[in-house]
Amino acid sequence: MLVVWPARAVAFVVILPLRLVYELVRLVARGLRVLLWDWCARPVLRALWRWVLCPFGRALAWLWTRVCRPAIAWSLRALWRWLLAPVGRVLVAVIEYLLVRPMLWLNRVLLRPFWRALGAIARGLGWAVVQVLRGAVTAVRLLVVVPIAWLWRNAVIPAARGVGVVLRLLVVVPVAWAWRMVVVPVGRGVGVVLRLLVVVPIAWAWRMVVVPVGRGIGAVLGVLIVRPTRWFHRAVWLPVRRAGSEVTRVLTGRPTRAR
Repeated sequence: MLVVWPARAVAFVVILPLRLVYELVRLVARGLRVLLWDWCARPVLRALWRWVLCPFGRALAWLWTRVCRPAIAWSLRALWRWLLAPVGRVLVAVIEYLLVRPMLWLNRVLLRPFWRALGAIARGLGWAVVQVLRGAVTAVRLLVVVPIAWLWRNAVIPAARGVGVVLRLLVVVPVAWAWRMVVVPVGRGVGVVLRLLVVVPIAWAWRMVVVPVGRGIGAVLGVLIVRPTRWFHRAVWLPVRRAGSEVTRVLTGRPTRAR
């Protein structure tokens, strides 16, 4: 209620007069619009459009259709007939006699024989180049390819076959015999000796010495270190940790969890 009554008073004192003034201004504006536009301006503009602008526009259209357009068309036809067409014919004649016919004469008298002579020279040069290349190919075939082929067939291949037979008899066969008769037995003997002198003693020492010693060291470490450490953790460290957690909980009032 303390807010409603002041709001109503403000609305009655301020907003209501402004609303009345707004409605009054709106009513006056509407009356002025009806008076000035509907009764004064609209009839004047309608009469101006009907009796002035429309007849003036029709007069301009009649003037364009009956006077301007025929005059422009006649002027363009006269300009084309009496000026542009004669000038065009004169230009065509000038271009034909000063440019086209001299170019045709020059082509017939000078350029065509020149191109014919140039073509004949090019054909002659092409024939000469073909003959030179054909002779060069024939010479290379007779002087290089045929001797190399004969030499390869009658000298290189038999020599390579002989070298292969010699290498097989002097190198491959002795090496294979030495590998089969010497290297393989010696390798087997060395393997047996190494097995008896190295592998068997190392395996025996590992099985009889290293493994028992490692087990003994593990047992000693378990008795001297692992078991005391587990007993200390279980019997001493965990109770002390729990007691510290309880003291902290009592002093701070917060629950603590011992790990």
